[in-house]
Amino acid sequence: MTDRTATVVKVDQYTCEGTGFCVRSMASVFSFDDDGVAVADQEAAALADHDELVEVESMCPTTAIEVVG
Repeated sequence: MTDRTATVVKVDQYTCEGTGFCVRSMASVFSFDDDGVAVADQEAAALADHDELVEVESMCPTTAIEVVG
């Protein structure tokens, strides 16, 4: 059994351009902060499907997302 709490999603706040691919793909995990930069909800990420998170990571045009674990 996999420890899902080990999954952490990092969003590089300096690299993110706010294109919204992640927010549209997984709104349960990603949202925009007040500056229009993506942020990840770590509790939701721990419960999310790992393969979907990795897919969203690969879709980010600025490679600002990193899925760890």
